[in-house]
Amino acid sequence: MKEQIAVAFEKVSFSYNNHLLFKAVDLAVEEGGFVSVIGPNGGGKTTLLRLILGLLKPRSGRIRVFGEHPKNARTRIGYVAQYSSFDELFPVTALEVVLMGRMGNSLTGSYNRRDRQKALDSLAEVGLAKAGSIAFSELSGGQRQRVLIARALVTEPRLLLLDEPNSNIDVAVERKFVNVLEELHRKMTIIMVTHDVGFASHLVRNVICVNKTLAVHPTSGLTTEVINDMYGHRMNIIQHDKICTPEEDE
Repeated sequence: MKEQIAVAFEKVSFSYNNHLLFKAVDLAVEEGGFVSVIGPNGGGKTTLLRLILGLLKPRSGRIRVFGEHPKNARTRIGYVAQYSSFDELFPVTALEVVLMGRMGNSLTGSYNRRDRQKALDSLAEVGLAKAGSIAFSELSGGQRQRVLIARALVTEPRLLLLDEPNSNIDVAVERKFVNVLEELHRKMTIIMVTHDVGFASHLVRNVICVNKTLAVHPTSGLTTEVINDMYGHRMNIIQHDKICTPEEDE
């Protein structure tokens, strides 16, 4: 059976202020896949997610999400942006943060019983069933990140986009967070931007290397040479419990 395509780029070019970022790139992410996006800062990782969301328009080429224009597919996409600073004095609970994801379902700006139940279900899905009444400011960094994922889940997306989801997570709680991602992957496609090649590596099928172009590699094909070419200088990469240097790869 032919795999369904969740995200497709066909000869897509994109530029910021006449500065070319992508040129005629092709990309296909299969539905049900788990893909990591890696690359240096400024290489276009977040831009890639924004193109998928339809927040940015390519200069040329075509983008399709579940066979449709990205703007028409937004209700099927959950998006968690990079973690940003939060006003500790802002009085909002974890449940209220998650409910913000349901705002588009109400014409009056208020939430009904179904909205609240969906929010509670989403919190439970990320392992925070009892945290709804807790102030967002009182949660740990890992818990806040899971609340933001729950906010993305309340619309029941088929595609989840994560931008650096582990950037504010301690190593001690990272395993629990990976378990959450593993459960979510059972029912949706996940595209995750990360600087950590090893994060959730047992779930990742393919890696998209982004640096002013796109190259897709299976996880087994992510060698030191590939990393060096992408970043433009020699680097060491960590694969599970092994450090691979260029000499060891030869």
